[in-house]
Order: sequence, then structure tokens, then C-alpha cells
Amino acid sequence: MLRFLAAVALGVAPLVDTTTLTCPDYGAIRDESVDANKFEITEFAGRWFMIASNEPTLPSFCLCGVNDVTVVIDAATPYYTYTNTDMCMGTLNISLPIKGVLSDDPLAPGLLMENVDVHNRTMGSLDPNMIFHVTRDESGTIAVAFTYACLGKIGLKERFSFNVLARSGSYSTDEIEAMVQAVNASAAGPLMDMDSLVYNDAGAYEQCGYL
Repeated sequence: MLRFLAAVALGVAPLVDTTTLTCPDYGAIRDESVDANKFEITEFAGRWFMIASNEPTLPSFCLCGVNDVTVVIDAATPYYTYTNTDMCMGTLNISLPIKGVLSDDPLAPGLLMENVDVHNRTMGSLDPNMIFHVTRDESGTIAVAFTYACLGKIGLKERFSFNVLARSGSYSTDEIEAMVQAVNASAAGPLMDMDSLVYNDAGAYEQCGYL
């Protein structure tokens, strides 16, 4: 999902052994919460706090991830962009621009394709980034979105990125863990790499100056 340059990241971030996993079909991991009659991709726009992630190219010393997403549906080719910003080594904000295309399947609005955006051009082929589950608050607004990205080969192995994105960064570690365990216990759980997750709880976001 967050494609930090692999040549740099492979040297500083531990990578999960995913030799037994393949990129799952979107239909195998998505649930009814992202059906077209319940979920609109425009709801993905705005700020998201990356409260859990095992993004393999994200250095372990970078925390407090925040994604600021823009969705453009009225272009000739509908697309979305976002900037991922992380606090690295406690003082350095590092930002990475991402750009992708929206789903061309009207029944699967959460099936996205993306890669790093350099000068308004994506680098390499577009990789799947799948919004497979969302939860809503009492008002009906999406509170948490769960995504899974297939990054292709980085080094010699296929890599994947499981992410929990929330509208608020005020969750406790226990609350985040409960969300992850619920997904892990679902039918989709065995199909996804959910190892080596890093949690960003309310304390982390407060320390990074977001709360």
C-alpha cells in the first residue's frame, strides 16, 4: 500500500515470510459492508489514521501513519490520490504520494489499483489495494476501513500489506487488537498476511502531535 523505495526499506525493515500466500481474489476477502448498495468510494476521501499496519516497506522506526485521500470520480478515468505521512525517528515527517484508479466494476467499488506517484505519474504497474471491510458509527459514517494490498515481488518474495484505517487516532491498543482479531477469525483471515502488525494507539498519535 505504501511503497517506500524498496532499495532503502529492505535494509531497515523486517520482512514477513509469505512464501505460502498468494494475492487473494477480492471476492474471497470482501464482505457485505463494502457491497455497492452499502458503500460508495467517495466515502474513502479524507483523513485516515493508520492505526495498524504490517506494510513491509515501511521502516520500523516510522510511526503515526496518516493518509490524506482525495477521490475524483468525474474525470475521464476516475482516480484517487493520497499522501501517506509518517513520523520517523521521532522528529522527521516523511511523506509519500500515491495515485491509483478506481474500480471499473460497479459491484465492487472497493477494488482499487495504485502505486507511488512521481510528478503525477505512477511508478511501475498498478497493484491491487482492496477495501474489504468497513465499520460505521451511530450516524452511519464510516469509522474504520480495513484494506489489503498485494505489492508484488519485493526482493525475491511476494509481499502484502494489511492495514486498519480509522477516522480517529484515539483508539487504545486493546481496541485495535480486538478489531484485528475479529478479522483474523473471519473467513478472510487465513487468506491474508496479518503477521508483524505495528499498532499506533492514542498515545502514539498524541506524542506525534495529532491529538
